[in-house]
Amino acid sequence: MHIGQREVPDAEIPCIVPDYPSAAERIVQELGDRGHRRFGYLREDNDVEPYVDRRAGYRAAIERSGARDDLATATAVVAESERLAEELRKALAVSFRSDQHLPRA
Repeated sequence: MHIGQREVPDAEIPCIVPDYPSAAERIVQELGDRGHRRFGYLREDNDVEPYVDRRAGYRAAIERSGARDDLATATAVVAESERLAEELRKALAVSFRSDQHLPRA
């Protein structure tokens, strides 16, 4: 059993083919339904097919919805991998803790 998008000439291999573009589109759609209009996309330094497909789905959803793709002003971030999502979570937690000690106006 193979999971992924690979064709091997002259070989019949049972496989499951994930629909990466649609999954990424659904993420943007769900976030848009919750009111987000400014998105950011965190990407890996990797150009293998699943990552490229996810990026294409993300871009298609952003264009179709009329949302903005601007990480600097994003209210929602789509992370391309669990590793990036965890790094973002940790960075935000540190930032949030640091903000707790700032004087309030």
